[in-house]
Amino acid sequence: MGGSSGDNAASQLTPEELHLRALKGAHASWAKTDDRAKRTSNGRKAFEQRFYEGIPEDLPPKEREKRAKSARQAYFAGLALKAATAARKRREGGESG
Repeated sequence: MGGSSGDNAASQLTPEELHLRALKGAHASWAKTDDRAKRTSNGRKAFEQRFYEGIPEDLPPKEREKRAKSARQAYFAGLALKAATAARKRREGGESG
């Protein structure tokens, strides 16, 4: 079957070659996409929804939005902390992670 020969070829590629093949496919797919916002809307909605998890639904909408905003800010502050820590470790010659 056609799929098995592709699987064998993929297993012989280096990680860099696999990455480049995936990158080529992603760019080709986006080149055919007419409405990028529509294509990514479900993912964006799911990403935003994560910040509402754990917030009681019986709160007024403004309070829920306020708490979700704080959760979002905490999330991005955590990413900034990880990036700063990794950058410091790289400068010091250590590993990031």
